[in-house]
Amino acid sequence: MVSSVQLGRTAPIQLTCIGEVGLDTSAFEGRDAVVLSRCRTGAEALGRAPAGSAGIALLHERLPDMASLECLRRLKALGPPSRVYWVAKAARGTRLLSSYMAGADGLLAKPVSLAHVFAREEARAAGFDVQQFARGRGLSLRCLERQFQVDLDSSPKKTLSGWRLEEACRLLGQFVPAKVVASRLGFHDPCHFCRAFRKAYSLTPGEYAAACTASKRCP
Repeated sequence: MVSSVQLGRTAPIQLTCIGEVGLDTSAFEGRDAVVLSRCRTGAEALGRAPAGSAGIALLHERLPDMASLECLRRLKALGPPSRVYWVAKAARGTRLLSSYMAGADGLLAKPVSLAHVFAREEARAAGFDVQQFARGRGLSLRCLERQFQVDLDSSPKKTLSGWRLEEACRLLGQFVPAKVVASRLGFHDPCHFCRAFRKAYSLTPGEYAAACTASKRCP
C-alpha cells in the first residue's frame, strides 16, 4: 500500500525501471509526482543516461543482455546526481554487500513499491533520524509508526536503523574513513558504530572497506 506516501517535493521525480522490476505504481496513476520510463535491457538504459543525468533508477538483479552489477557500475561511472537502487529477490546478505561494492545507493527487495522508494529518499534527507523524518512528513511519531506498519510492515526505528547501516556500506565503498562515516550518520561513539555494523554484516567497517577496495581492483 502506498497511498499514505508524502512526497514533500514540488518537482516531479524522474524514475527509470531497468529490467523486470515489477514496480507498483497504482497509487500514483494520474499524478504529477513521478515521471516514469522503462528500459528492458542494460544497453538501453546506458544509452538513455547521459553523464550527470538526474533522477532515480531501479535496476533489476537480472538483465537479458549483461550482468546487472556491471550495468550498475557503468551507470554510476556516468557520475552524480543520479541514484541507482538494485532490486533483488532478497535484500540481504551477500547480495546486499555485492550491490554496495558495485556502487548501489540502496537495495530493494521485490515487490517494489513507490512508498519504499520515497521513504528511502526521505530518510536519507532526514539523516536517518526518526523524529526529523516524522517532522518532514508532518506526522506525530505515533502516526508515523502506524504508517510504516501499513506501508513497510516494520517500525520506523528498526527500518531507519537498517537503512542507516546500508548508507554506511555505500559511504565505506566510496573510501570514506570509518570514523567519518560514523560521525556523518550520527553515531557518537565509533565503537558503537563498529559493533552495530558487525552485528548486521558479520564484518567490521574496516574489513568491509578492504573488501570494497579489493573488488574495485579486480578487472
